[in-house]
Amino acid sequence: MTTLRGLPPEHPLYDLQTLAALVLGPVVVEAACTTEAQAAEVARVLTGVDPTALHELLVDADERPVALRAQIGPIAFQTALSLTRALSLVTDDARVLPAEPPAWTTARDQQRLRADPLSAHGVCAERWTIVDREAPARAELDLYEPTDPMVIELIAELRAKIEAAVGPGTVPDASPRVAVRRHDGRVGLRLVLTCPPGALRQAWEAIAACVAARAGHDRLRLAPEATWDVRMDPELLLWPIVSPGPRLPRGAAGRWQDWLEPGPLAAEIELELLVDDLRLAEVAERLVAADVVPGEPRRVQGPEGAAIAQVLHTVGLQPPEPGVPWRASPGLPLGLDLLRNDLELRPHRGPARWFLRVRDALADRDLVEDTTPRATSRDDRRLAQQLVDVLADREIEPAPTAGERWLRPMQDTQGRHGVQLLLARLRDEGEYAATLDALGFEDPTLEPLATAAFGPTGLCLHLWYRHGADPSRPRTWRAAP
Repeated sequence: MTTLRGLPPEHPLYDLQTLAALVLGPVVVEAACTTEAQAAEVARVLTGVDPTALHELLVDADERPVALRAQIGPIAFQTALSLTRALSLVTDDARVLPAEPPAWTTARDQQRLRADPLSAHGVCAERWTIVDREAPARAELDLYEPTDPMVIELIAELRAKIEAAVGPGTVPDASPRVAVRRHDGRVGLRLVLTCPPGALRQAWEAIAACVAARAGHDRLRLAPEATWDVRMDPELLLWPIVSPGPRLPRGAAGRWQDWLEPGPLAAEIELELLVDDLRLAEVAERLVAADVVPGEPRRVQGPEGAAIAQVLHTVGLQPPEPGVPWRASPGLPLGLDLLRNDLELRPHRGPARWFLRVRDALADRDLVEDTTPRATSRDDRRLAQQLVDVLADREIEPAPTAGERWLRPMQDTQGRHGVQLLLARLRDEGEYAATLDALGFEDPTLEPLATAAFGPTGLCLHLWYRHGADPSRPRTWRAAP
């Protein structure tokens, strides 16, 4: 990385950029640093604001320091102003930016994500491509008819400016939609334009002027960033500076120092340790495991509050006794090694079963095992009756579009037998956790690791029997239905 993201402190829209990041929750601070001593001083300032700040020193091709990146927060706007003033005494360029998935940051640093920018008035819209897949990186969105008077006023203002620049009818009445990004709830405004792609730059100049003009608006402002795309027609996704809406639930990763073996469907076990990084190697040596590989530390909610957890990826781990607080959960599932760096794993610990959400952070979609239907067995009928009783007791609804196929026997590409459930989408974190807890009942015929995924139809669950697999065949995955 040779340049920082976003706008520098001297830009007129710098405070707008900061405010847009703060309303979303945790933020990333990127600060230019040319020496390790300067980076250490920046880290000291950040730790004073948030003791659980995670720091990363960025270097150039010659291993010389370029910048320090840290995730902190959430913090208030006044705290952010104090922070930027303190940082200005250490470095001449420090920026508060929206947090993003770690896999996205890694791919961008590795130049596996390519940005095609549109820039005007210091405001940038980007179109992202996953380079090694030659595929667009598009967010999954829920779209709604705009009804809020302030949003309708904003749409009218944007339409007038765009049509003055490009031509009448460029923003049809059916185009503007309020968009909610599913994975984190960020609220956007999507515009589909009826103009040739070559006119998109003119439209963006008009929009960027509107963003700048609204920087001091007393009710509704726009972030100085956006995304764009071209499918049937050019599309723009703008980000009003408002609190996020409901995000897809993540579940509960499990209790500290409580063991539930995820079984053979997990290629790895992930272990979080509340231990100083200087003791990590010592603790890893004391673990009984066939293999132990350090992972990236992360911020967690520990037994006594927010903390930094050191992460180990292990194989064949027994219940650990490292003498420090620990939490074990399923790591990478079988069949996904090639996508390892692009995935986010969201485990939920049920009473007797793990449910693992696997999210492709670059493509912004949940994944499930590739399956085909199969004939119904006696075990399926017994399990189906148990599932129906549980769902009826919890008043959990099947997915509206699934019809009678909301519960069906299936098998994966290794021949492992299981059942698929298609349920209505659950937005509430507590409702999601309660549903998985209800389906995490004890059953000796089932694997202790199941799959949970959100797709266009709702919540997709795969429960697997302990028998019937051929490990010599590859286990493949696809986007959730």
